[in-house]
Amino acid sequence: MMLDELGRRQAAECGMGSEVVILETAIQIKRAKVVGRPVVQALRGSLTAHQAGLLIMSGRFVDNAVEEAAALGKIPIVPIDGRRFAELLLENQIGARKNSVTLYALALGDLALDALQGAPKTRASKAGRRPRSRP
Repeated sequence: MMLDELGRRQAAECGMGSEVVILETAIQIKRAKVVGRPVVQALRGSLTAHQAGLLIMSGRFVDNAVEEAAALGKIPIVPIDGRRFAELLLENQIGARKNSVTLYALALGDLALDALQGAPKTRASKAGRRPRSRP
């Protein structure tokens, strides 16, 4: 959900119409494997009535944190987990750039014994000699 959509949702809930957009957003970035409801509640508790929250983390949110962030009638919080954050960075080419790579696949059918028998012979086999084994 985009921040301007959050602003419209909050404004509609407050009876202010859909043309009002929240201008202030508090952003909290956390480095953790898992975040639960208390982190979302703590961020919401630090916001004023005319702010929205954006919670970005390197790991993932547990279900109760996502539910708390989306709770109607409360100050909106947008949770963005590590995977979604990486997708947004790549989509917008922030800190990353797109490179093209050529990928080759082996055509194993072309490596069949019949195909190899037509391959050029080594110098030792042309003369009818066996190649010397090395000690």
